[in-house]
Amino acid sequence: MFKRQKITLGNGLRLLLDQRDSSQSVSICCMVGAGALNDPKGKEGMAHVLEHYLFREQDEEDSNYHFKNIEKYGGSINAFTGIDNTVFEINVHKEDAIQSIDVLAKILCNFKKNADALEIEKEIIIAEMNDVGEDGKNSFQYIKFEMLGVKESLNHIIGKKSSIRKITLDDLFDFYNNYYCTDNMVISIVGCFDKDIVIKEIEDRFSMLKNTSVNPKIHKRDFLKEQGPKLKSYQNPYNGGILLCIPCFSLMTEKLECLELMADIFSDGTHSKLFEHLREKQGLIYSLSNTLTLSHNFGMMDIIISLRPNKLHKILKSLIEISAQLRNEHYSEEFLHQEKMRFIKKRFLMMENNAYAAYWYNERELILDKNFADDLQEWVSRVNNITLEDIKFVRDHLFNSKNWFLICIGNLFFLHKWLLTGKIKKMLA
Repeated sequence: MFKRQKITLGNGLRLLLDQRDSSQSVSICCMVGAGALNDPKGKEGMAHVLEHYLFREQDEEDSNYHFKNIEKYGGSINAFTGIDNTVFEINVHKEDAIQSIDVLAKILCNFKKNADALEIEKEIIIAEMNDVGEDGKNSFQYIKFEMLGVKESLNHIIGKKSSIRKITLDDLFDFYNNYYCTDNMVISIVGCFDKDIVIKEIEDRFSMLKNTSVNPKIHKRDFLKEQGPKLKSYQNPYNGGILLCIPCFSLMTEKLECLELMADIFSDGTHSKLFEHLREKQGLIYSLSNTLTLSHNFGMMDIIISLRPNKLHKILKSLIEISAQLRNEHYSEEFLHQEKMRFIKKRFLMMENNAYAAYWYNERELILDKNFADDLQEWVSRVNNITLEDIKFVRDHLFNSKNWFLICIGNLFFLHKWLLTGKIKKMLA
């Protein structure tokens, strides 16, 4: 189970196939190794604009043809742009796998210059940006990147209004030719399908893609320019929240599985140490969310805590105190074994989802070194090999508040009074 087969076609396109005969569905995921970090300077948002533009059908009168062509089968189709990749996903009933491959090929292999279509998509993206204010300046994401010192190189994945308006058809065409190539693209198919028919269909429909790209893994710009600790606060008497951003290791670290495990132990779910301290022991919160964003050359762990505005200073104080406790906490071999088993079972349950498995396979193949690009059994072996020394190494980094970037929204009267006393400086020291 969860055994994927890798096939490289004649034009260099890599297919990762996981056949699941008992499944009633098929998930198709294409990952392209280019995202926001590949945007040319001054034209931030280009990768995202291209994603939108490719989704717009050029040969049909209906611009939403791709969406409707999948949805008429009861399926779903979506795409999103990341920091260093762009992903296209289709989920359908097993009987509709071949039609879905045809739709994906039309999206990825059918670039046609249409100035009117580009202008429409740019306006759609700008309308999307209006939800968070001019250039996203009211969003956690924008504030976080600004604090990290990446305002110039990565001003939110979606870009800036001014930079989006500068993007031309020739710009998009150059970006497409540079990065949408078979040696920079992986397609995973997970579910119930006929392997021979699927391979032939992809060979036929993707044959026009070239196999030479620029190297998207070589980024000239430094991502993290600032050093923690840093704190920004915003007054809001009605809503409260804390975003804790911890810069961490990239996907390329040898401690990858240990990093994932420690993020899970610290703040993912009701079993987590942070949830236990803030809710079960102190009753300060109802819930929290954790996102571990890892790319080829950097990583960030974001923890968002929703709270009552007047609890802001108490939770911030507890957060810093908890980090010191966890950094010095002793873990036994028995505890580590239990956590590894829980983590492995959790991943197996997630891999039951065809769409998640397809994305996971692509990430391991396209972004990680070949040492990591293997099936789930190899991942299990690496998790089982995590030692207490590995845990200590990663823990000392994550729970060191000197690396932290904090954004606080809530009732700032008590927080400012607390800041003025110098208590937070002492705790972050």
